Amino acid sequence: MILESEGYVSSQGADKGIASCRINNSFESNYQRLSSRINQPYFVLKTGNQKVIGVSQVYSSVQAMETGVDAVKRYGPKALLIKRAS
Repeated sequence: MILESEGYVSSQGADKGIASCRINNSFESNYQRLSSRINQPYFVLKTGNQKVIGVSQVYSSVQAMETGVDAVKRYGPKALLIKRAS
């Protein structure tokens, strides 16, 4: 898993979140690179109005994080969807 979204209470809400990720993932300006409390890099995907819609795993290096960003851009529009039961 490269990117995880918030938990949704309805299937309809989840579908809207998925659509938003697929629309916004191709824009470089929608990615924010951050560091965890223990200085591990990760990124968040935001909408055009800066709402966070996805958070990545933490990575071992900045290079690995950039590979994750590239994967979301490349595969996001057609990625396999895994719905987890709560």
